[in-house]
Amino acid sequence: MLETAKSNASSAFLSAADAPVRILVVEDSSDYSTLLRHWLERAPCPIFEVSVATHLDSGLRQIEQHPYDVLLVDLSLPDADPEETLMGIQPLATELPTLVLTGSEDRATSEKAFATSIHSVLWKNQLRSQDLLASIRDALESRRRIDSWETSPAWSARLPLSVSVQAREFLRSQRAADWFARTPCFPRNR
Repeated sequence: MLETAKSNASSAFLSAADAPVRILVVEDSSDYSTLLRHWLERAPCPIFEVSVATHLDSGLRQIEQHPYDVLLVDLSLPDADPEETLMGIQPLATELPTLVLTGSEDRATSEKAFATSIHSVLWKNQLRSQDLLASIRDALESRRRIDSWETSPAWSARLPLSVSVQAREFLRSQRAADWFARTPCFPRNR
């Protein structure tokens, strides 16, 4: 499942003009999921294909059955509290670009989300369509950048195995995404 998520996420960014970016929204509020779908489906580029699940369990089953490029999940769901949601999506977050939505101003939960390799935490009461689209594009770009590093010949040829494993873990972490985003020697190709 993780390999499928990884290959789908990186291919989505590279072929954004050819194929839609598949997004799974896990959100129990039908009004809010409709708003998110509206924003995403009206975006000019890339084209987004949006699926919705209302519970964490059904969302995780959908990920097993269908390839997705991005996971957008609410932290408070009917079948899971925020900590259970984070534990449920943590195995996916290192391979599948994952953004969480929260209506809570609880900063501790946000910090826990970043510790689980979540790309972004988005606050529902402050979210605008352009912020959502920028966060999704950034998550896809980060995944593409990590994938390109991991497949480069210099990656495996020059590094001892222990360093290679540690570097791979770092590249898959949120700290790496933050570092790449603020380091000028790694320009964004937009």
